Amino acid sequence: ILMVRRYRDFVTQLEADLSVKILTCLSPAQILACSQVNKAWYEVCHRDDVWKIKCHQRNAKLYPRTEIPMLEVYKRSVFLRKNWAECKCAVYTVHDTAANYKVLSIAYDDATGKIATGYSNGEILIWSIINNNIFFISSYQ
Repeated sequence: ILMVRRYRDFVTQLEADLSVKILTCLSPAQILACSQVNKAWYEVCHRDDVWKIKCHQRNAKLYPRTEIPMLEVYKRSVFLRKNWAECKCAVYTVHDTAANYKVLSIAYDDATGKIATGYSNGEILIWSIINNNIFFISSYQ
């Protein structure tokens, strides 16, 4: 007589917080391997709180208003650091209307290909890296 083993999926039996805590002890590659076990594991492994912790462990910059899943934020962080370390980058030259002023802030939007620059003279410029056009000029004092 054969005994039938009852398989119990412990991940689905645990509370969500405990599952997250366990998964964050794994490497990202191990988490992604676990996500291939079944649908329940996939759901747990792709939770934003798992990847938010992994981003913090990696010291990735997080933005409070992002709609991007945290797994994607983590992937972009890895990609950016790898390219930076290997000096894989592109240099864009844009005409400068604030030539003698110090740049205080730069922000880049990957989705639209736009860069916002803020200068010490109070000028804010929004550029397109695709065609070097200026979309917006503002001055604050």
